[in-house]
Amino acid sequence: MAAEASRRRFARRAAAVVALVAIGATGLVVAFRDDVSIAEGRDSATGERLRATLVVALEDRPLAEATATLRLTNTSDRPSWYRGNECEGPGEPSIGPEGLRPLQGTVLEDGSIRDRLIAAGEATLRVGLGRSDGELCEPGEGLVRVEAHETVSWAYRSSDIPVDRSSALVAVAVVNETNRRGRSAGRLRLMVPFPELPEARALTVDQAVDAFLADPTVADVVATAGEDGVLTVVTREGDVWRMNLGTSTGDLSGEVHTDLRITDVRFVPLPEM
Repeated sequence: MAAEASRRRFARRAAAVVALVAIGATGLVVAFRDDVSIAEGRDSATGERLRATLVVALEDRPLAEATATLRLTNTSDRPSWYRGNECEGPGEPSIGPEGLRPLQGTVLEDGSIRDRLIAAGEATLRVGLGRSDGELCEPGEGLVRVEAHETVSWAYRSSDIPVDRSSALVAVAVVNETNRRGRSAGRLRLMVPFPELPEARALTVDQAVDAFLADPTVADVVATAGEDGVLTVVTREGDVWRMNLGTSTGDLSGEVHTDLRITDVRFVPLPEM
């Protein structure tokens, strides 16, 4: 009972952590904004009636801000539709290391503790771009009509979550075009790549996880609790990786810095029943 209560409490806390912390020629252009150089790239794709264009701007700094504009134009003489909603469009773009899927949730239960921590940390490196005006859109999607020769657009930004430029990145947006009955008329996938920034020497997630697990307090808790049923949550806060484990004996957390220092290690045991 105590272990199950701990799992539920840890899952709720994990959700809160997550809430606080988602086909064509491409070219890169470098500009400047407030003395910071900006790399800009774009991609376009054309479906049955819709033409989609994604333009992404990314700061040339190790922990960067990203902005993006997604534009849909109905190039035909008849109405067209896409799956999504008018508030956020066909779906918010994301940017992260090549090959990483968008974050689906950071609470992982399969594999070894090390594997789960690494997977959770890698997932957080893909940053979802929300509306640039900060407006929160109601969840849900439907069919949205675009009139003949109409153009609609949305502006996005990375908000308070920085984009880690220590590896090659790709910004991705997907537009699902449909007919008026919701039948698919094509899937447009837009991808804008950005190279690794040479001066961005970040601590990789596997290095951070190994340092965390080597800490004596962490090693002792893991050895006592075992690996079965342990929940893992990993978040990136600037240059610091924050690790969280929910075990059968209590909740464990700690921070790993770029110089591999381990700080703020805390273990909160389960209350006795």
